[in-house]
Amino acid sequence: MRDRGDRGVWSHALAEQRAVLTEDVRDFTLLVREWAAAGESHFGVVFTSPRSMSRRAKTFGLYVERLDDFLREHPADDALADQIAWLN
Repeated sequence: MRDRGDRGVWSHALAEQRAVLTEDVRDFTLLVREWAAAGESHFGVVFTSPRSMSRRAKTFGLYVERLDDFLREHPADDALADQIAWLN
């Protein structure tokens, strides 16, 4: 998905009815606003930060645990519909 660009990732997530997990707050916030202004729905965006959620080998297990906890707290397919959330 890296070579698709933000709009490509967004379009793919919409087509697959999936939320997006990203660190790219600026660009995806703009996409969410654009989508909302057009009256369109989406399946959610979950933001992370490398400052609070390091992806290093030592901390990757913690990242996976927090993501698993987040998904258990939001089990419904539409739990994040039209929402932005932060993974802490």
